[in-house]
Amino acid sequence: MNKLISKIFATCFLVTVAGAFLLTVPFFEEQESDVVKTENRTVTRYVPLKSFRNSEIKAYFKNLDAFIGDRLLLRGQIVSFMNGILGDPELFTSFESLKGNGVIGEDGFLFLGNSYSKVLDRHFSKNFDENPGNFKKLSARLKQFKQQAEEAGSKFSILIAPDKHGIYCEKFPVFMMQKPCSLADEFTAKLVQGLKKENFDVFYPYVALRKHADIPLYYKTDSHWNLQGAALAFDAFVDHLKGSGKLSAAFIKACPEYTQSKVTKTMDLGAIVGVNADFAVDDVDYALNDHTQVLWSQKGSPFSNTEIMQAFAQGQNADWYGEMRNPQALNKVKILVICDSFTTALSRIINLNCSQVFYISRHSDDDFCLGKIADFKPDLVIYECVERDFL
Repeated sequence: MNKLISKIFATCFLVTVAGAFLLTVPFFEEQESDVVKTENRTVTRYVPLKSFRNSEIKAYFKNLDAFIGDRLLLRGQIVSFMNGILGDPELFTSFESLKGNGVIGEDGFLFLGNSYSKVLDRHFSKNFDENPGNFKKLSARLKQFKQQAEEAGSKFSILIAPDKHGIYCEKFPVFMMQKPCSLADEFTAKLVQGLKKENFDVFYPYVALRKHADIPLYYKTDSHWNLQGAALAFDAFVDHLKGSGKLSAAFIKACPEYTQSKVTKTMDLGAIVGVNADFAVDDVDYALNDHTQVLWSQKGSPFSNTEIMQAFAQGQNADWYGEMRNPQALNKVKILVICDSFTTALSRIINLNCSQVFYISRHSDDDFCLGKIADFKPDLVIYECVERDFL
C-alpha cells in the first residue's frame, strides 16, 4: 500500500513538473536573453551534448538541470517567497552560478564574478582567506622592488586600487548577502596591516572613494574607475605620500576641469556578464578639459608631442612600457609606476601633475622592472595593483 501511495505521489509530482516545464518552455525560448529577476542573471541557455566523454555528459546534465529550473512555472514567486522566509539564497537560487563570470546589480550596475580572483568571496564572505604562502610570495616580490628603489635613491610606495564591489556594494542584489557592505573592505584592510608590519608604505583609498560613492566614480558596465574616481584616489594618495615623507610637502596638486559625456552602451562587463542587447545603460564618462601637449614614448619609440588625454598607460599588457615628459607640470618630480589597467585613467592625472613619469606593466618580467628602476633613478617608485589581484 505504501509503495502504491509513493508511486502515485511520484507520478503526480513528475506530471506537475513536466507539465509546468512544457507550458513555459515555448514562452521562455522566445526570450532566451531575459533576466531571471530573482537572481539578476540571464536565463540559462540550452547547450547541446557535444560528445560522450564523462566530463561532457556531466556538464550537459548540469546545464540541462539549470535550463529546466529556470523555466518552471511560478519559479520567481516561489524563490522570492522561500528566500524571504529562510534568508539563505544558496538553498533556492543558482547561487554558485552567480559566483561565475559576473552579477547584474541594481540601477544598471554590472560586477565581475568569482571567476576573477574570487572577487565576490573576497568582499562578501565571512570565511574568505588566502594561502599564507601567497602573502610570502607577494612580500618577497615587493621587497625586491623596494630594495632596488632604495639603491637607486628612490622612495617606494604601494597603491591598492579598490574593486568596484566594495565602493558600490549597495548596488548588489539584496538576495545575495545580508548587509553586503559590512565585509567589503575587511580582507584587504587585514592585508594592508600585514604589509605595514613588513615595513611597506601602502595606501588603500577605500574610505576616500566610499565617501563620494553617491557620484559616478566607476563605470556601471566596466570594472574600472573613471577619470573622476582615479583623480579622487590620486588626491588622497598624494596626501598620504606627503604625510609619510614619500613626496615633498611642497607638491602642488593640479585642479583639473572635466568634460562630461553620456555612456549608453555596455562596456567590458556587458560581454563578461552576458546581458542582452536591450540592457539599458545610463552612465557618464569624463575627459580632461585640458589640451596640454606632453612628450610621449611607448616601448622605446621616439618621443612625440601628444595631447595629455592620449598619453595613457596600458599596464594590462605585459610587454608594454612608456615614458611621459611634461615640462609644464607644476611639480619637477620623476616617478616610476609599476601598474595594471587601473593606471589607464590614473596616468592622465599623474601626467598632469608630474614632469617625468615612466610606466611599466606589473605583468612584466621582474628583472625588466628592476633594471628600469636602476636606469631611471626616480624620486618615487609606485607599485599599483587592483585589489582583487593583489593577493
